[in-house]
Amino acid sequence: MVEARQFWFILLFCRTIKEVIILAVVVVGENEPFEKVLRRFKRVVEQEGILTEVKRREFYEKPSQKKKRKERAMRKRLLKALKKKKNML
Repeated sequence: MVEARQFWFILLFCRTIKEVIILAVVVVGENEPFEKVLRRFKRVVEQEGILTEVKRREFYEKPSQKKKRKERAMRKRLLKALKKKKNML
């Protein structure tokens, strides 16, 4: 006998490709409180970086802006590594 389970998930609908991608899934246990399931769901969404990705893709980003953003991120990583190395000495 198959046990009935509930699932929480976020779907990504691609208009151009006409397909659905499941981004996050949380299995709801029997008699599990709603608050606990919601907390797990929020944690999964945060770990997957779904919200940041959605916010980033909300508006079109020109290639020049994308390049500048990546350069800023690289510079930030390098500075962080230098600070860490300096503190170790």
